[in-house]
Parts: sequence; structure tokens; C-alpha cells
Amino acid sequence: MLTKGPRKFTSAYLGSVSTTGGNNQVVEARLEKAWLAFRATDKLWTSHIFGRATKVKIFNSNVKAILLYASKSWTVTQRTVDRTQVFINKCLKKILNTHWPDRITNKKLRKKTSEQSVLEYFEEENGTGSITH
Repeated sequence: MLTKGPRKFTSAYLGSVSTTGGNNQVVEARLEKAWLAFRATDKLWTSHIFGRATKVKIFNSNVKAILLYASKSWTVTQRTVDRTQVFINKCLKKILNTHWPDRITNKKLRKKTSEQSVLEYFEEENGTGSITH
């Protein structure tokens, strides 16, 4: 059955979804895949067997790698940086077992886990210090 209106082309390239809708769909798809990877190892994050450093290494290799895969091809906007940073912060807070009443700044969170901010990561990877709005 044919539908009237503009066509929407979707293709998958190395695990990332590319549509004519733009960059937001690609970022949202990566966030969804990373969330699924994080939830698949949910018991690990609350385990007392592994230390904080080990959990952060596992997070970086299993979750953050999925999230930032092919991020060099993204158009880095403030929204992209914010969405990605919020996701990473939520995951790190869960790893540290930090709950809502326990206030922790993002700077302290990154210091405890020896992580860099997403903005710093994008600046390193893309070789520029600029973000499009």
C-alpha cells in the first residue's frame, strides 16, 4: 500500500541508524542501545564483589563504547552534549549507589570516577572547541 506524503529513508550503517530526520534520531538510537546494555548488567552495578574502579572500567568498555560508537560523525550540538552527559551521569550515580537525597555535583562525580566530561571528549575527538547550536 502506498501512502501519500514525503518519503522517509532509513538505513543502518555499522549499527547506527541514519534517517533523513537528522542527527537526533542517531543520538537517541545510541542512547537506547547503551541503556539496554547498562540494564543487561544491572546486578553488576549493585554488587559488592567488584570495586568502583572495576565497575567504571566495565561501564566504559560495555556501555560507553556503545553510546559513543560513530560519534565522530555526529553533528555536535548542545542538545547532543546534554543528553549524552545526563545519561552518563545517571549511570555513574547508579554505579556509585548515589540516590536523590545524597547530593553530588557533576564535577565531584567525574572526579570520583576519573571520567572526563562529554564536551571534553567531543572536543578531543573532533579536534575543535566549537559546538553548533
